Amino acid sequence: MTHAPDLPDPDPATGPAQALTADLFAQARTALRSGELAISAQTLHRLLEISPHHVPARRLFGHACLRLGKPDRAAEAYRCVLAHQPHCEDSRLGLGHALLRLGQTGQALEIYRDLVRHHPDSWRGYMSIADATPDEAERLNALSASADLLTRIHAEAPSRQILFACVNARINLREAGKALGELREAGADLTGDPGLSNLASRAAYFAGDFASAFQYKVRALTGLTPKECPSAEAQSPCLPPNALSLARPLIDRLRAAGLILVPLAGTLLGTIRTQGLIETDRDIDLGILRPEGHADMVDIVRTAPGLCLNRHARPGDRYLPVDVAGVSVDLFRLDRDNDHFCFGFSDRPGDVQWKLPAFAPLEEDAQGLARLDRDTAHACLRALYGPGWRVPDPYFSSATQSPALYGTDLHVRAYYAAHRARNALLLGQSAKAWHLICSSPLPIPLSRSRFETIWGKGSSG
Repeated sequence: MTHAPDLPDPDPATGPAQALTADLFAQARTALRSGELAISAQTLHRLLEISPHHVPARRLFGHACLRLGKPDRAAEAYRCVLAHQPHCEDSRLGLGHALLRLGQTGQALEIYRDLVRHHPDSWRGYMSIADATPDEAERLNALSASADLLTRIHAEAPSRQILFACVNARINLREAGKALGELREAGADLTGDPGLSNLASRAAYFAGDFASAFQYKVRALTGLTPKECPSAEAQSPCLPPNALSLARPLIDRLRAAGLILVPLAGTLLGTIRTQGLIETDRDIDLGILRPEGHADMVDIVRTAPGLCLNRHARPGDRYLPVDVAGVSVDLFRLDRDNDHFCFGFSDRPGDVQWKLPAFAPLEEDAQGLARLDRDTAHACLRALYGPGWRVPDPYFSSATQSPALYGTDLHVRAYYAAHRARNALLLGQSAKAWHLICSSPLPIPLSRSRFETIWGKGSSG
């Protein structure tokens, strides 16, 4: 898990190439900010051919390569920067991130540890140690150090960016109540500022205050403006066709530890419908059966080279999201409850959980996943999606609408309806947002929104 880097300012250029290099650098920085990574990298490559010692361009090139999934090129660029600026925090972090992606965890950790020795206020350095270390005690100490640093930095020089980082750090420390307190102490406008409302909603959710989480999320949703919501529908992030192959290192690591993996939810649905993944899915859903005495999935991921453990994760968790080579994989521990399996997001009473008929998995398929027999798979899909599970529904949300939801608070279901509607609006998907709002078990008052046009049908529809 990397951090958004600071984008460097250009060095003052001299000579006849001055105007051209300044223009190319500005173009590359703009492209990187807007997510046009290939264009940024190409522009910087041209600039560096003209001015090979342009250090800010070299640093920016490292950022672009890292985001393009080219850690070897990124590492080379950052080393060039550090040859000129050996104590550049951003480039040392970048080099560490590149090495981590290359599987050189030990070297990355040494860079992060050396960074905090020379820059004791580097909260990003401590977070990077937490991301990379296989040792749980060092990980928790690093998360705590970064949170304390952020609290101090915000007290000395308040800024919106640091406040967001501070609150998220407290949530990752499982101090969500304290995070809400810091928001309030900072005098943050938690009702009139949609971004801060969204942050408060996340903190309240992790604190188990689901009613407040829902109310804050409604304000974050209805506070959106047309400027934030594109008029043309943007492409949702979807799984690549070879997603299961890309996720194979994680699957094999879990299997080697004795865990049994079964396709679940949308992944099971794709297996039955198309013998593959549903092309609109955003993640792979896997259930985990853990035989007595075998390792915990959190410990396995934390100690696996090349995998980065979610900062909120702790041993014993029921749910673990993992990023593998850009593929999002959701792991759910399956807990036996008489003739059912239960799985969910957490052990907080009222949080999302589902109940499925218990089953005995069959032999593994070519992807390393245990198969379910046809009748069992159909029974699980009926439980999760209802009798109409064979008919595709692009607006269905299992956290809000699934018949298999079990003991889930109405405020939690409504929270996810509002949360996913907000995400849909930010992608210009007003029809999807509208259907998600309509699926909420609690009313979401769109009358609070000042901009009916972003809803497509309008707030009175």
